[in-house]
Order: sequence, then C-alpha cells, then structure tokens
Amino acid sequence: MRRFAASTRKVGANRLIVDSLKRVSMTFLGDDHALNFAVAKIVGSRLGWFPVDMGKVICGMRKVASLDQLSKEELAATEAEVLRGLRNQFRVIATPFPGGSVATEATWSDLWGSFIVWIDEEDKARPKARTPDRALFESKAEVTVRVKAIKGFAVKGGNTMENRARAVADVLMPRLSDYLAEYPDLADRKREYVERGCRGDWPELQPAGWSPAVATLAADRKPLRGFEEQDQAAEPEPAGEAAPAPAV
Repeated sequence: MRRFAASTRKVGANRLIVDSLKRVSMTFLGDDHALNFAVAKIVGSRLGWFPVDMGKVICGMRKVASLDQLSKEELAATEAEVLRGLRNQFRVIATPFPGGSVATEATWSDLWGSFIVWIDEEDKARPKARTPDRALFESKAEVTVRVKAIKGFAVKGGNTMENRARAVADVLMPRLSDYLAEYPDLADRKREYVERGCRGDWPELQPAGWSPAVATLAADRKPLRGFEEQDQAAEPEPAGEAAPAPAV
C-alpha cells in the first residue's frame, strides 16, 4: 500500500486512511471517557466517521436525565445493547465507558468487527497503576496510542480538553495509517466478520454455516459408553483462518 510522505497535505493522508478502513468502524478505549469521546469527535471530523455520544444515547434509551440515575449494572447492560446495535453500522466511532460492558467477554463478540484503539494519556509524575481495566485494554487493543499529558503552557491555549484530544488525534492518525498499511487485508476480514453476524469466532473466522451454540454443544457432548475411541476417531480437524496481525 502506498504511503504519503510527511510533507503531503493532511487531506491526502486522511483520504488514504478512509480508503484503507473500507467503512469499518472504530472503538476507542481508555481510562478517560471524556478524552476518548473528544478524540472521537476530532478523528470523526477528519475522516467523516460519526462519533457516538454513549452517554446521550444511553440516557435517551433509559429515559433519564443523567447517567448518575442508573446503577453500574444498568449502565453496563444498556451500553451492551447500544454496542450490539452499532455492530452493523459503518463509519462510526464508539467510546465505551471503562469498567462497563467491555468487562464482559460477550460484548467483544460485537466489538471485534471494529478496529480497537487504546488511548493512554501518561503522566510521569503520577504513574497509573495496573488495574483490571488497563490490563483488559492492553490485551484487546489492536492499535495503542500513548501520549504525554499536557501541562501548564506546553501548548498554546493550555491544558484544555480540546488541546489534549488534538494531541492524541495527531499521534493516532499516522499510527492508524501505518497499521492499515502493514495489514491491508484486516479491514476486509473485519467486514466479513460483521457480515456473518459477529458470531464471536474472531480471529479465526469459521465457515458460513458455523454456529457458536452448536459448537458449544459439540464440545460438551460426551460419547456413549463403549464408543469413546470411535467417537474420537471421527472428530474432524478444526477449521479456521490465520490469526490477524499482532497489536501495534
């Protein structure tokens, strides 16, 4: 895949990312949900992707004025519904809440149809502990974006959310471009995963007729007494595709 030189206009580099994404959506993870959504708005404006305001959508679904009116369990369950509905939508950017529905493995069946980006703002003066959330982000992320926290007058305008988000977006865009250039077939596999119903078989996509429920029943099935050896001999070789490229 052709890459643009650093001197190329931003519009050209953004166009290359758009073409490489092939309408596949993105999911931004991270400790700071407000920062993630601010980055989603900036990246969305550059690429033409729609940033989903999870808080606003959830409040609308539950008919509440604030997320504070929901319990942690209610918030996670409603967010899982939103993410399930987004899995068939192209050109969107989701920003799940840390500690919400992403903590359950079932949610990832819906998310693997998107590109998973971990946004990590670092502050050496206040290093972050290795929490279960951060361990999850590290294990699931396909593209990791780490930036130093803006302090004081490090940039014109100071430490505003907009400046922080722009700093992240400026790192994310070339990182995403390099990732897509290195693994040009990944977007097609993401789309195929969505078209087959987000069945949870990522990264080893199974044949079109495969069903996770049937596969689970087959795995749990016990042979009749006296036929154990015959049953084992009849087991087919597992089918699958090569695993996707490692995270960046």
